[in-house]
Amino acid sequence: MKKIFAVTFLSLGLIASAQILFNSQPVNKKPWTKDYKESRKVITGQLTPEEYTKTKTEIDKQLNLTIPDNQNIYLKYYQAASNCSIIDLSKKKQLTYYSNIVNHVNYISKKLNAVSFSIYNDNSFHADYFKENKKYIKDSGFFKENIFKLSESCEASFILKPNGAFQINYGTDAADPDINFLQL
Repeated sequence: MKKIFAVTFLSLGLIASAQILFNSQPVNKKPWTKDYKESRKVITGQLTPEEYTKTKTEIDKQLNLTIPDNQNIYLKYYQAASNCSIIDLSKKKQLTYYSNIVNHVNYISKKLNAVSFSIYNDNSFHADYFKENKKYIKDSGFFKENIFKLSESCEASFILKPNGAFQINYGTDAADPDINFLQL
């Protein structure tokens, strides 16, 4: 009986530690849970030439620049969400984590003919960090409303190829689908 109680108590402790509150909302921070695994999604599709032109023109407008037509567009997006393994990173760890992400994305972009940008939603978990760092662009609402419509994961990416092929990837630890898609 004591063993069953101890195992149950430990299990409840692990489940309880899987969540943290952010603005009074529970956030799952443990990637091994069912909800977290289900929040990882990869969506692919193909835009018509007209849709591609409209989408790229709007992205250019939002970023206040003109991306060359022959380059892949690679956007990283940060938002508040119900699943986030990095929600409680300390300031020091945020610097390390996000610097590594930027370096990795830049490396991928150079190797695979992409121009990359890091965009954050004002409600993202580490918005203060993003606001202090000029490498990040604040979303006007366009990217959330038109591309990153799901709020199940605190990190996402979007790739748009010149031929209109696109991928939206939700998940904090999901760079492989991005690399694979860019290599196609």
